[in-house]
Amino acid sequence: MSLIIELTCLSILISLLAGFSSTYTSISRSGFLVVTISHAILASLAVLFYIAYIFNIYVTPILTWTIMLITALPVCAFVSHVRLFSERDLILSIIFALMLSIAALFMAILPGFMISRMWSFLTGSILLVSPMDMTFIFIICLICSTLYTLFYREFLLVSYDYEYALATSIPAGAINYLLSILISISTLACVYVLGLFVTYAVMLIPGAVLVNARVRPSLSIFLNILIIFITLMISIMLAFKYNIPPSGLCGVMISILAGLAIFLKFLMKRFKKTQT
Repeated sequence: MSLIIELTCLSILISLLAGFSSTYTSISRSGFLVVTISHAILASLAVLFYIAYIFNIYVTPILTWTIMLITALPVCAFVSHVRLFSERDLILSIIFALMLSIAALFMAILPGFMISRMWSFLTGSILLVSPMDMTFIFIICLICSTLYTLFYREFLLVSYDYEYALATSIPAGAINYLLSILISISTLACVYVLGLFVTYAVMLIPGAVLVNARVRPSLSIFLNILIIFITLMISIMLAFKYNIPPSGLCGVMISILAGLAIFLKFLMKRFKKTQT
């Protein structure tokens, strides 16, 4: 029973982080930030585990979280600055390829017993999260959710029209950077718990579908949190029953729901055309 309660609490925390971030990511068109941060984290962890293997260092959860934060924040600052350049896509593609190549290189030379630890950051390890990890995730969720709520209007203004925000009295540059930091830290937590692949699903798909459906941002955030939480809980229950990975199942469910939503929107458009 205690394990179920812990997993429920963890699902709530991850749902809050991903639900807020998914909406703002879609509105501000910052999907590139999620992808770049995810692969930067993967590359840094691959290097960390290789160094730990060479020098016989035990990789503690605190060390893992510290390395991920040290990696995510500078990359976030650089990417947030690069987004204003016309060569943004080219620069981000280079960063993406470099980080992925570094991760692949060091994962290839890691010994077999350490590959499983790296693999957990690709596919997720929601059932193996420790109490210390829960504490870190709770702190991250508390900080991010509070800031997302306090600066709700400012984040929306910067996300919808950055140039207009610059012309107003708000510090648009600082607000934009703060939003990027919150998205990056949320991505970090999701990668740690759900894995790299499923992070794309929970951070990008729900928000994109709801924003594309012209759902107002506040409702979109609520629906994102609800959808991610329900899919996570169903995935965990099915994982216990059928011995399958819950993170991957969560990603599949979210992708299917998104596909159904898009198909339903298409049918509604066709129906309206036939009526006119």
